[in-house]
Amino acid sequence: MDQHVFQLDNQFQHYRQAKLSARGESLQKYYPPHNLPQPQQGLIANFIRQQLIQTYPHYFQYREQQQEYCLNCTLTGDILVFDRQGNYIHNAAAIPEAHSYIDAIDALSCQIQEDLCIVQIEGDQHWLAALHLCMPNHWAASEKIGGDFAMVHAAVPEMTKVVDQAPSLMSTLLENGPYVRFAWGLATDDRLNHHPVAPPNTATADWLGRKFKPMEPKLFLRVERQVLLGFSYAGMLLFTIRTFITPINKTHMREGETELLLKAINGMSDATLSYKGICQDQTAIMDYLRTISPKPQT
Repeated sequence: MDQHVFQLDNQFQHYRQAKLSARGESLQKYYPPHNLPQPQQGLIANFIRQQLIQTYPHYFQYREQQQEYCLNCTLTGDILVFDRQGNYIHNAAAIPEAHSYIDAIDALSCQIQEDLCIVQIEGDQHWLAALHLCMPNHWAASEKIGGDFAMVHAAVPEMTKVVDQAPSLMSTLLENGPYVRFAWGLATDDRLNHHPVAPPNTATADWLGRKFKPMEPKLFLRVERQVLLGFSYAGMLLFTIRTFITPINKTHMREGETELLLKAINGMSDATLSYKGICQDQTAIMDYLRTISPKPQT
C-alpha cells in the first residue's frame, strides 16, 4: 500500500459519505472556484484515472466508445465519461442516486479517499491553483486557494526557514520525487471533516471539537499521509492528503506508543501546542496517556 499514490481500503464508503456530505452542504466551501486551465485539469485527471485503473483494476474499468472514454467505478456505481483531453462530460450511471459533478477533478475526487491540492509553478512564482478539500483539519480551502507557500502556511509555527526556501523547495518537488510525508495531531472526535466553519444549524462549539473531557475521555490520533508528485513538463504539483484516524485507548495503543506521544507533546513549543489545539488541555491529555500506557510484560 505504501507504494500507491491512492490508498483504498474497507473504510472507503465512510470517506465517500464524508465527501458527499460536504459537497451537499456547499460545494464551493470545499471545492472553491479555481482558474486551473483545462489542459492542466485534463493532465491531472488522466493521471488519476490511470493510477486507479492500474492499481485497482477490480474496482475501476476503462473503455473507449466513439470519441469518449468511460470509467466504470464499481465502488460508487458512477460511470464517468470523459473526452479525449480528459475533460469530464457527465455521469452515465443509470441509477436514481447518480451524482452530478462539475468537472474532472470533482468527479475523480469522489472516487478516492484522498483530498487533492494542485499547485502551478511558473519560474519563481507558484500558487495553489485548485483544492478539493472535503476532510479539512481546521483550515478552509477558500482561504488558501490562489495563495503561495508562505500564505498557505502562514498559521503554521516555526516555518520561517522553510518559507524562505520556498522557490527552491518547489523546484525540487517539481523535478524529483514523488515524496511521501506524514503530519500528525490529536483530536477529540473521529469526524473526518473539521472545517473551521460549522455547517448550518450546527453548534460551533460542538463542531470544532478539540475539547478533551477527562471524565469522558475520547482521544484520537489524526495522521495525514501526504504524497507530492511533480509534473515538470506542465509546471504542476499534485499534492494528496489521506487522513487516518486511530483511537487512543488501552485497546489500540501498543507498548511504547503512549510514551512516544508523551515525549512528542512535552517537546512542543507553546505555539505548536496552540496550533495543534492541545495547549488548553495539555495537562489533562498527558495525564490520560499515562493512565492507558500498557505496562511492560515481565
